[in-house]
Amino acid sequence: MKADMTYNEVDLCREEIKKMMEYIKALDTKVLVLQDNDISFFSALCKRILFFKYLHNSNYSSDKYFRILISDLYYMIQAIINCDTRYLYLNERSMIENYTRLIVKVNLENDYVTRNTFNILESEMKTLFNDDCQYSLIKNEYTIACNYVHGGDLLKDDLVEYFKECYDKKGGLKDRNKYYNRVLDVIKIFERVLIYKCSDYIDGVFSRKKSVLEYLIGKEATDTLVEYMTRIKL
Repeated sequence: MKADMTYNEVDLCREEIKKMMEYIKALDTKVLVLQDNDISFFSALCKRILFFKYLHNSNYSSDKYFRILISDLYYMIQAIINCDTRYLYLNERSMIENYTRLIVKVNLENDYVTRNTFNILESEMKTLFNDDCQYSLIKNEYTIACNYVHGGDLLKDDLVEYFKECYDKKGGLKDRNKYYNRVLDVIKIFERVLIYKCSDYIDGVFSRKKSVLEYLIGKEATDTLVEYMTRIKL
């Protein structure tokens, strides 16, 4: 690995995350008592926000999806704090769709995510990883989010029962740890795909800044990028 002189930059990122967590802790959150697992998850999402801020470049063809993904992640944090589960799943669904648009390179004039878009994602992931498991995790999580947003089987209930279910959804997630683990698994899978699909661009943005990249998305993903770039340059 080339010399990396950006450890001070890592400290700046770390300090920015710390300030964000302190701000969140100081909020008057009347509906949610924040636990260590919440702060840990919020920190992970904020690292991804900083990652996309680094990638943000108006000259890059898919730049608008970096900006939209930043918005998705911010609003996921807000929805958790407000115990608004439907809004959380709405933003999670948007996050999955925008990662998919970014990877599949959906035409900017026609950026609807369709079944065909997911079929393309599935095909590309199968080529990259030679299995269906990782795509299945993404598709299952997308289905969970869609069912929650649209009501699923609740549409079979009478008016009172359906409204009661909608009203009760303001109570927040029943098992936040389980949800956090699922979402982070999905994000890490997308990051691996993004590294392969946008390797030149990501490597260029983080040229001589691999310590920053490692802090933001982890050592495993960073090592994957370094190994892949070394292999294609041979």
